[in-house]
Amino acid sequence: MDAADLLTGDRLLNDDGSWAEVVSSEVLAEPLRAYNLTVEGWHTYFVAANVDAAPVWVHNTCDWTIGPVVAISKRKFNHIFTNHGQDATNFILHRAAGSGKPMGQFLDDQAAARFIIANLDKLHNGAKKLPIPDGFPARIVYPDGTFGPARSITLVPSRHGVTTAYPNWELPD
Repeated sequence: MDAADLLTGDRLLNDDGSWAEVVSSEVLAEPLRAYNLTVEGWHTYFVAANVDAAPVWVHNTCDWTIGPVVAISKRKFNHIFTNHGQDATNFILHRAAGSGKPMGQFLDDQAAARFIIANLDKLHNGAKKLPIPDGFPARIVYPDGTFGPARSITLVPSRHGVTTAYPNWELPD
């Protein structure tokens, strides 16, 4: 999710498992000094101007959207992006609440399609729960409407590609 899409009241999962609520969000249309930081091995981290300043949660740029455009067809990808894709948030929220079970969502359909295609050769023996790459754009939607990090991606093969694929809250196989 892009920071611009966060709304007051949204909840973010901290690395210790606690929740932080977004209390405000604003876009400043004014010049300011900015720095482009990359912290190797860390996708998100806190930055503060000095020891007395409140830290700000920032993240490294995700490069999962870079790559060739994949043609997303129903034949190859079945219902994956209709039920688990970047535009399925409302569907997933209602499905998780109605079923009482967490549901996975890809936050970038192109990145998900490339991941699926790159891992088709691992499905010769059936469904597989694969490790989720660091920084991969996916999340879990819980029945109470909160979001959390995905821990794996489940792929289920079909004759022409995959029957289904979705981010999972469980650890990989």
